[in-house]
Amino acid sequence: MAGLELLAEREGRFNREFIFSVAQDKHDTTLWLFGGIWEVLDRGAEQQARSYTVALREDLMGPFIRRLYIRHKRTGRNI
Repeated sequence: MAGLELLAEREGRFNREFIFSVAQDKHDTTLWLFGGIWEVLDRGAEQQARSYTVALREDLMGPFIRRLYIRHKRTGRNI
């Protein structure tokens, strides 16, 4: 997901209201830990500046933050 976000940001078209956050386990590349859902409150005026104001939305799946593991094996060019 991070790759898609960076591509969209680089092209100046990252316009999502929410960010679904996961982190890959460093010992098991097929295991991902849920990091929460973040709401994009503001974007910096300068395009491609990578400046966002975000807020963690604990009301959206908050009890699962740092508790939900997702098993997903990346394939193809995303390895």
